[in-house]
Amino acid sequence: MTEPVLISQQDGAIRFLTMNRPNSRNALNDDLIAALDEAFTEIATDDKTNLVVLRAEGTVFCAGHDLGEIVDKRNGPDEGKAALREVIESCSRMMKKIAALPQPVLASVQGMATAAGCQLVAQCDMAVAARSAKFATPGVNIGLFCTTPMIPITRTVHAKAAADMLMTAEPMTADQAREAGLISRVFDDYDIDDATLAIARTIAEKPRQILLLGKDAIRQTRDLPLERAYDVATDIMSNNLMRDEAVEGISAFRDKRHPIWSHGGANLAR
Repeated sequence: MTEPVLISQQDGAIRFLTMNRPNSRNALNDDLIAALDEAFTEIATDDKTNLVVLRAEGTVFCAGHDLGEIVDKRNGPDEGKAALREVIESCSRMMKKIAALPQPVLASVQGMATAAGCQLVAQCDMAVAARSAKFATPGVNIGLFCTTPMIPITRTVHAKAAADMLMTAEPMTADQAREAGLISRVFDDYDIDDATLAIARTIAEKPRQILLLGKDAIRQTRDLPLERAYDVATDIMSNNLMRDEAVEGISAFRDKRHPIWSHGGANLAR
């Protein structure tokens, strides 16, 4: 039987999505892009999932677009122009679904992430990496500027570091990527899986609706002018204070007990 290009597994309130093309360096071919798109569409309405973890099999996280498939499409009608545009459009649709997903997405990077693979990391809400992981946008080396990967990268990585990355094509180490803002934590290679699981469980046990509210609040306010951002955040937080989760959480804090969430998240009562 043919192995699936994407493995979806549920662990409590955590959905693990594992890219499974290790022999092709987990390159994003049509099938893998479609599988990711379908998974994000399904998860968006899954009220049992509080957090998504995106990871990969093998020694490479994702090598970007499948260049063999790209070359094959160049042999089609109009030199493949329509087919190649559809590749970029379908990948962009999938990336936008990560941003639009109600639940936060955590990338766990165990190896090299290049071009659209680096784009995947940047598009996720959070990202952690093994110490040996590297990140690069090498398109300029083959006459192809990484324009679509540029979108989430320039919204995540510090401006000059992003330009350096895109213009030189030189890879960032995991420590450099953390300093630049692409990832938040670095772990020893042998510890990346356990560390990712620990972080995922910490997040997933929080009240579900507050996690969803938080991702939406970040999305709404990130690019607003300061005054408008505070106005929007004030509305969100004022309404949040009236929610059952806040009432319970504040009461539990004052009573020096664990909160008992009634709207998703783990029941942490002891």
